[in-house]
Parts: sequence; structure tokens; C-alpha cells
Amino acid sequence: MATLAHSRCLDPHWAGRADCRHCKIRALMPFAPLEAEDLDQILLPVEDFRVPEGVSLFESGMPAAAVFALRRGYVKLVETLADGRPRILRLLRAGDLVGLESLVGDAYRHTAITLTPTNLCEIPAAVVLQLAERRPAFQRVLFERWQEALDQADRLITRLTSGDALGRVARLLLYLDELAQDGQAPRLSRQDMASILDLSAETASRACSELMRRGALGERQGCGPLDRDALETLADS
Repeated sequence: MATLAHSRCLDPHWAGRADCRHCKIRALMPFAPLEAEDLDQILLPVEDFRVPEGVSLFESGMPAAAVFALRRGYVKLVETLADGRPRILRLLRAGDLVGLESLVGDAYRHTAITLTPTNLCEIPAAVVLQLAERRPAFQRVLFERWQEALDQADRLITRLTSGDALGRVARLLLYLDELAQDGQAPRLSRQDMASILDLSAETASRACSELMRRGALGERQGCGPLDRDALETLADS
């Protein structure tokens, strides 16, 4: 990972260090089932980063030694196809874990790139595995998160890469609206939209223009606001 500005979590005298007990989104995080003593023990190895938009947390093939817990912002997981084209496989938001493969393998399988300014905690894989062994409830949450990741990948493949371009873009915009947190959905470039939908950027752009012409999509920072009723009609057609 690139050198990033991060809070001094390892300094016990710094008021801004990570405080897992009082994390504002702890209920969203997989660590919610842990006991206070567990949180005290994992606090020191955890690094709390503030990451700008467009930064690679890790790249495919890099040694996998940590899991990243998203506290704020959005991250895309990207795979490079045989012809060199990037393909976005999943979108992750606050409360999600990035790099779960570090728990079962030696290398990251995809490239993780921030879509927005992002806050995250970097947790050594060894710490996560130790907690999973000690706390069955935490282990179950990890399994559930893994299943959620598989379900999202299946959804992107089956729902967003079939049908005509207009229907694909409509379904993607509805999906992004579902991912919204604090009233803010991830804003994708036309290239990123194309990468998810298995379309060319030009085709994705034309579909967005047609949605704008029909009043289903307003242009603001890439896409939005949305007319959900109009989009749902197109998505189901």
C-alpha cells in the first residue's frame, strides 16, 4: 500500500488513536460480537488510516497480511482480464471488510482501490484468525460476511451484465442507490460503470444520456438524482 497519512494508533498517549470500544459504526462492523477484553487486546496492532480517492490499498498478487475494515467511504475490487481490461467485481462500503482472502491465502486476489476519501482500519490477519478461534460468534460473522461478498458478486454477474445497455445502467443506478450511506451513494465514472456492466464506456455514456433525456436521471457529479420509479420500469423491461 502507498504511504498514507494515518492516525498514530500505536501511541497510547495520543487522544485520536483507535478506540474500538466506542467506534461510531461498531454495530456495522464484524467486531460487534467481541467482548471488551478482546477489543483491548486487538487495539494496539490496529492502524487507522485516512485514504484519499483513487488509492490502491493493495494489488492483485501482493502478499496478503491484513484485513481492512471500512469505516467511511467506498472501495472497488478490480480484476484485470486477459485482454488487459479492468473489471469491477464488487463495491464495498462502511462496515465491510476488504482483503478477506488474507485469512486463507498468501496473496491478495484482486486490486482494491478507493472510490472516495475513505477511513479504514488495517488489522493483521493473524489477529483476526486468533479472535475467530477464541470467539465462535465472531467466526460466524466472518462466514456471513464472506457469504455476503459472494452474493454481491453473483448479483453483479447475473443482474448487471444481462439485457440491453439501458436496462443494465438502470439496474446499476438502483443498486448504487441501495448502497448509499448517510444519504450519499457512490459516484461512478462512466468508465467504472462500463467496467461493472461489461459495456464500453461509450455505450454506458449513451445509456446515461438517454436516461437523462427521459427524466430518470439528473446529471450531478457523475450521476443523480434518480427517479426510482422510472428506473425500476426500465430495469424490469
